[in-house]
Amino acid sequence: ETGPEHLLLGPDGRLYAAVASGAILRMQEDGAQREVWINTRGRVLGFAFDAQGNMIAADAYRGLLRITPDKQITVLCDQVDGTPVLYANSVVVAKNGKI
Repeated sequence: ETGPEHLLLGPDGRLYAAVASGAILRMQEDGAQREVWINTRGRVLGFAFDAQGNMIAADAYRGLLRITPDKQITVLCDQVDGTPVLYANSVVVAKNGKI
């Protein structure tokens, strides 16, 4: 895997990493191995977790994504005023839940 582009501890205490292939890797509980947690079929450049444990991801090709703990992907935003969101790079989730 090429990367990682972004690293962050998740609400489950595991380390998550986004890599160039579109995969988001997660360290296994023992910390000894990594696993592909999900592949967005894009390229995640940054992410954060909301209070519900969802990953909010800035995907360079797909826009702003929500990925639930059970790996359901929802595109939250892929265009603004008809212009595609390309190369979204980072995400911040405020305490009030606003992205």
